[in-house]
Amino acid sequence: MKSHRLKIKNSTKRNILFILLWAPVFCFGQWNGTGTSGPIYRDGNVGIGIVPTSPLHIFSSNPQISPVFISANDAEMEFTRHSLNLTSKSNFNNVPYIAWYTNTGARQAYLGWRSDVFGLTLENSFNFSIVGGNVGIGTTAPHNKLEIYSPNRQLRLTDSDDEKYWQVSASSQSLAFRYQEDQPEEKLALFMNSLGHVGIGTSPLNLLDVNGVARFRRMESPTAGFTLGGDALTLSGWGAHNPFIEWINSNSIRQGYMGWNTDRLSLVMENGYNFTIENGNVGIGTTSPDAKLTVKGHIHTQEVRVDLTGAVAPDYVFEKDYNLLSLKELETYINQNKHLPEVPSAKDMETDGLNLKEMNLILLKHLIDQNKKLEIYFQENINLKKEVDQLKK
Repeated sequence: MKSHRLKIKNSTKRNILFILLWAPVFCFGQWNGTGTSGPIYRDGNVGIGIVPTSPLHIFSSNPQISPVFISANDAEMEFTRHSLNLTSKSNFNNVPYIAWYTNTGARQAYLGWRSDVFGLTLENSFNFSIVGGNVGIGTTAPHNKLEIYSPNRQLRLTDSDDEKYWQVSASSQSLAFRYQEDQPEEKLALFMNSLGHVGIGTSPLNLLDVNGVARFRRMESPTAGFTLGGDALTLSGWGAHNPFIEWINSNSIRQGYMGWNTDRLSLVMENGYNFTIENGNVGIGTTSPDAKLTVKGHIHTQEVRVDLTGAVAPDYVFEKDYNLLSLKELETYINQNKHLPEVPSAKDMETDGLNLKEMNLILLKHLIDQNKKLEIYFQENINLKKEVDQLKK
């Protein structure tokens, strides 16, 4: 077998000898951080352009050159002096993003462009919190934990359906919440002004204005409570509980209450308070009362007391100069008129009703009148009997 030998010229030998002699020096300088070019290795750290103080330490003194530039098939990542730039190399849907993972490999969140929106997306039930400082949206100088600035002072809250949303509008005088759902314009839901007035479905003129039906429910039942709407205030009970309205004075003493009691509607006065109706007329069984109290139907009572103010009791029939009708005159009047003097006829009673006060006074007058006549006739009979007895003697 023929052997081959490598022949080296004298000049080449001198060059190789130079490299072999100085290589350890260069290597020692790079590994121990005494060099200034190329990678620098020191104490297990790697430095590029600087003596490393971290596992990887990169520095560029040229402001025109980015310290780090990483390129892949679809994206590029570049560290400049002031920013971290992520750039897509293909289409818009493959824009790169920053992601956070747990030690088990579960992704917690990612930050980047999504379609045409830049967003932070949280995954796997992880939360996002900001501890300390203030957060500003639309402003670089927030004065509160969360401050939102919008030139039109509006904030929209929505889900995946852009046709349905809440809109919050603010001004120096008011705060309004509006709702939009398949309507030509937004519907006003809640409105508050600087006077402390609250409007539901309307701009308020009072402390609370409600445009529509207002319902106040109890937790015990979805139907219990009271509803104010239309032309009625409706009170609804539940089970054995009947709703009622009560009146309490400034000393927290209940004056009375009105509500359904078993099988009837009752008004109960308490603690010595009375119930009065001032002005107007009251009708029971009728919608057109023509007096302070008009009752269409029967009245059952234990006692009736009639005030005779303005009326004259018929005691005047006992006066000596009072002219009593004789029985003959009374008989003649009744035969002609078919009723007692001063007593309304049956037709008048049917048309105009009967005034109990006047009728009682008239009947009392007739009773006294008749008693007086009977006394006169009785006395005349006594006198006649005496005369007859005298004649018999």
